[in-house]
Amino acid sequence: RLDYLNPEDFKPTIFPNRVLVNGGLLFFICLLHFAGMAKSDTRPELSAGVLNTPIKLDGILDETDWESAPVADAFLTIVPVEKGTPSAETRVRVLASPRTVVIGIECRGQAPEDLVRFSKLRDADISEEDHIKVVLDPFMDGQSGFIFAVNAYGARYDALVSNRGESENEDWDAVWDARIALIDDGWSVEIILPIQSISYKKGPDTW
Repeated sequence: RLDYLNPEDFKPTIFPNRVLVNGGLLFFICLLHFAGMAKSDTRPELSAGVLNTPIKLDGILDETDWESAPVADAFLTIVPVEKGTPSAETRVRVLASPRTVVIGIECRGQAPEDLVRFSKLRDADISEEDHIKVVLDPFMDGQSGFIFAVNAYGARYDALVSNRGESENEDWDAVWDARIALIDDGWSVEIILPIQSISYKKGPDTW
């Protein structure tokens, strides 16, 4: 059981599988890896840092744990050009403990006053706004998963991947939280997710 993992042995890795970055918009599909992975797997990977102390959830990635966490920033667009160069920089970091995953994302290259943001309610349609979107696939089947999205106002959206990956079930609501912060050249967000908020198979070492 994940609850009983020793923090010293807990070294998950995030695997970005598909990313869209365009004008501050990030579509981030990731898998969580808790132990060893076959060397033959060539997917990009991001090692998560260890969450040693509680994070002050304010959207600002200024804690010591963030400073030491590896950064993923070599993203490519999928639209309008597949594998194109993004027009703005996106930096992703992850921290993890046996009970919690924290995702920190910085969307840079856009003045805060130019951000497209207007929704403030939970589960609002934020698809036409600047937002980040994370999809976790603990079952590694590419057809199911848990969706967490946050716009540049801090409005949260969550859903289940359904119809074998073709649609989203918006009726699902999980226990999680997020905060955003405006920075000089864009915005940043912190997402905190208790492991108990999502289901996963007992035993497998890979999400």
